[in-house]
Amino acid sequence: MAQSIYDKYGGFATVSTLVERFYEYVTASPSLAPYFEGVDMPRLIGHQTQFLCKVLGGPDNYEGRSLRAAHIGLRISPEAFAEVAQHLKSTLEGGGVVPEDVAAVLALVASTRSEIVEE
Repeated sequence: MAQSIYDKYGGFATVSTLVERFYEYVTASPSLAPYFEGVDMPRLIGHQTQFLCKVLGGPDNYEGRSLRAAHIGLRISPEAFAEVAQHLKSTLEGGGVVPEDVAAVLALVASTRSEIVEE
């Protein structure tokens, strides 16, 4: 049985650290920061950590809304989605995730585009 990406990199502690680092990059971006004005960041980070744990093969403790429901009305552009993906890529690479696992995570993110981006 193949080891999940979640287990391969140390489980919850690693995912949690990566999510926090990711949001540091995202909220520092002048083009992305407006999307997070007024957002309860600790709550968002907690939900995102649970979600990422689930999709990376860890425990399914995610209790948040669907991706579509969480992003509807935010007017997320294709460019913003691409920039977020780039920050995720940088975060994963900086966290020691090997290229093939980075590619797998980015493919997963790409598969959610239609639920997040408003054309």
